[in-house]
Amino acid sequence: MDILLHVDILLMYFEEIFNVKKSTIGSLISSIITNETNSFIVNRIVLNEYEKRLIEHYDNNLDSIYPFLIEFLSKKIDVAIEEDSDDFYKEIENEYLSNIEYAESIIYSNISNKKTNSLNNNYSCVLEEIKKPNIHWLISQLAILESNSLSLRYFDFNDDDEIQGLFDNLFMLSSRHPIVYIYDRQINFGHNLFNSIKNSHLIHYFTTFSISDYSDNQIIKNNFKRVKIFKIRRNQIHERKIIIRDLIIEVDNDFWNLRCCEATWKIDITLCNQIASKIIRKNVDFKKIN
Repeated sequence: MDILLHVDILLMYFEEIFNVKKSTIGSLISSIITNETNSFIVNRIVLNEYEKRLIEHYDNNLDSIYPFLIEFLSKKIDVAIEEDSDDFYKEIENEYLSNIEYAESIIYSNISNKKTNSLNNNYSCVLEEIKKPNIHWLISQLAILESNSLSLRYFDFNDDDEIQGLFDNLFMLSSRHPIVYIYDRQINFGHNLFNSIKNSHLIHYFTTFSISDYSDNQIIKNNFKRVKIFKIRRNQIHERKIIIRDLIIEVDNDFWNLRCCEATWKIDITLCNQIASKIIRKNVDFKKIN
């Protein structure tokens, strides 16, 4: 995951290190910062801000601060802006978002502890606003993922709107990538889960041959503005999953069954380029229909 950290996160990180009493938020911050799969957006301006504020608060612990900053810079994405300003966090984010070449991961967030320090946009995670399964909680959990997956079951949602919100948030966070791979054995669009991508993205839809191929193809085309259809024999596809670059969303029931009243399913969310690359190797076995 690509992350722009407000300095208040680093201040809390060191507070967690130096205090005997640990906190839930402090432990979460430690997991985010030490997660080897994360990349942090840092440049000279941000680094100066980090160094200045950390020294102000922890001038007696410089032997811990400087080694940390050196290690932190080893995981950096260097995003340059022309000059310093009072709104440098926003300027750095705008520059990062303007060029997909900066991205190590398709998922990006600016993270702060307090709402008053937040950039307060669609990419913002405010730790004091976390409430499962809202977007602040979702981003924080993605930021601590390493080789494992984030699993959500039907009982983690209060209503169907929260399920829809999860998909909308994942699609929004990954919206800079123009292509979405959908693997769906059962062609049933009795749901709205794909609403936020059906008109904005190129969809590669992988499914199975059937006795009603022509009708199935028309249904798929009618549900997406731009779609390429790929098919394979029924015994060669079972999965229901979505892949957007390094974001993998897998469900163990049909998409149209993802409802609170159906006590039968879970959603696994993984963030990993290597796993995504291995999964899409299967694409060459499908036959392109249109």
